[in-house]
Amino acid sequence: MGNLILFEGSDAWVWSLSNNVGYSVSDTRSHVDEHVLPSSLVHTMWLKQIPRKINIFIWRLSLDRLPTRFNLSRRGVEIESTGCPSCNYGSDTIQHVMFACDVALELWRRVRLWVDVMLPAFSEWSV
Repeated sequence: MGNLILFEGSDAWVWSLSNNVGYSVSDTRSHVDEHVLPSSLVHTMWLKQIPRKINIFIWRLSLDRLPTRFNLSRRGVEIESTGCPSCNYGSDTIQHVMFACDVALELWRRVRLWVDVMLPAFSEWSV
């Protein structure tokens, strides 16, 4: 405690991450984006129009942090097989589960029909 300096007067909380007097979530998010996350990642901008769970899912998807069989195996979890349990074709990776699996492609087709949006099928995209 050799560097302890006592001042006369009342105590006050100071937010050291910005020049603002108080705390803000925006300043915290900016600090995380600039100093904690790798620079190659997309910033943590959440879409307020969609549920928080969906924002978190998309964020984890972009970081390749969903618990697919492949990711679990890569992190040392003993998995009997890294194959896709839905179609039994291909490895259970994020790319396969979201964009190449026959079950996923059918789901995306139905979502496009449900929201009435004309988008190219994921099989036409280079993933």
